[in-house]
Amino acid sequence: NVTFGAGIHFCIGAPLARIELQESLRVLFERLPDIRLGGAPRYRDSFHFHGLERLECRW
Repeated sequence: NVTFGAGIHFCIGAPLARIELQESLRVLFERLPDIRLGGAPRYRDSFHFHGLERLECRW
């Protein structure tokens, strides 16, 4: 889950989580250089969330 809320409910840990995600992705692509999409990304739109619902990968 990478949603952080908004306004008064914004997650205080969001900046740290974003840094952790960037580093995690860097390591993922370094260790799996042949990673690729396994299908079309699936998005979800609702009142509280807009973003990827599913992202299949293959390597």
